[in-house]
Amino acid sequence: KSQFSEYIVPIWIFALWGLFASTLNLSLSWLKHYKFLAMLFGLLGGPLAYIAAEKLNAIQLIGPYALISLAIGWALLTPLSLMMAQKWNGFRA
Repeated sequence: KSQFSEYIVPIWIFALWGLFASTLNLSLSWLKHYKFLAMLFGLLGGPLAYIAAEKLNAIQLIGPYALISLAIGWALLTPLSLMMAQKWNGFRA
């Protein structure tokens, strides 16, 4: 049995999200101009990451609708995240 509660988000997840957010205005800045491509990357890449996590026994997906929900969510959140990053860009190169 794990020593951590399954209801509390581990600290490494917060770190991972922080690192992902830092890529939006740097290595992914080119994607801001291609909203449809950003949506497509989210639609495919989001669920693929969860499938990989399930293969590593890090998570357990519940039913086939879980992947559909994740795909829709990532398809919406990826371009939205890029738009928010563009609006609040504090990086000046």
